[in-house]
Amino acid sequence: MKFLMVMIVMLPLSLYKEIEKLGKVSAISILCVGFIVLVIIIRAGTMGPDIPVTSDGYSIARSGFFQAVGIMAFAFVCHHNSFLIYKSIQNYSIEKFSRVTHISVFVSWCACSVLGLAGYLTFTGNTEGDLLRNYCPDDVLLLVTRFLYAITIMLTFPIECFVAREVVSVLYVNIRKDGKETKLWFHILVTCGIVGLALGIALPINNLGTVLEFTGCLTATPLAFILPAAGYLKVADGRVLSQKKLPALFLFLFGLAVMLIGTVLAIIETVDDSRICDQWSYCNRTLTIVNSSSVYCVQYV
Repeated sequence: MKFLMVMIVMLPLSLYKEIEKLGKVSAISILCVGFIVLVIIIRAGTMGPDIPVTSDGYSIARSGFFQAVGIMAFAFVCHHNSFLIYKSIQNYSIEKFSRVTHISVFVSWCACSVLGLAGYLTFTGNTEGDLLRNYCPDDVLLLVTRFLYAITIMLTFPIECFVAREVVSVLYVNIRKDGKETKLWFHILVTCGIVGLALGIALPINNLGTVLEFTGCLTATPLAFILPAAGYLKVADGRVLSQKKLPALFLFLFGLAVMLIGTVLAIIETVDDSRICDQWSYCNRTLTIVNSSSVYCVQYV
């Protein structure tokens, strides 16, 4: 199924040369996100009262803090595609790009906040890294929601593919030193290579929460915290420990801690096979998952 979806949806969209052509696709993705948020709010009202609050449900200092920061960084990081988005705006200017950026980030923050609060208030301490795993497998509304979330991911991938291909293309042109644009065959070859690499990594992985933790801590955290702060520390006048640079230094160290600690904790949780079965009593059944030794449990009513 993953291979089929890649061939039918993700690869054709990724083969576009102009990012502007993904405008309608992005609009569909945004509508899917709006539906997902609405469903989580509805289920908070219908399921929340029947699920008891865990004893540590509202404690803040928990081991998953660093992975959570990485996931949120992954959700909001947009530094890598800023130039492509800027040039895709009609009659683009710094003022227009600034307005679009602030509105987009604010809307994203609202969606993430509502989704996170509604989901956590429903399941409290039992909340999974992938929130949709908390819901009952026979919930038709959530089955539709999971499908739309998959659609959202598939429609988001081409934008990231554009960025990766642009980097490879610029690097290739700089190596040739002739200033000529890349050929069509090179465009297709690089696109298929990026999509194929992503597919190869995704095929053996079934836990989206683990994927978000690793990608957030290893890639999004450097883009969101470490590299911008390091750049400012390098180019700004004054000593590193000067009052002017202290916020940037704190941001750099914070990002470094999130990247290292979050990655280590994600690895530990991934190889830990102590949780063979997860129980959701509110579904009136016991659900089981695959442990680290690839032994499959059964699902029964």
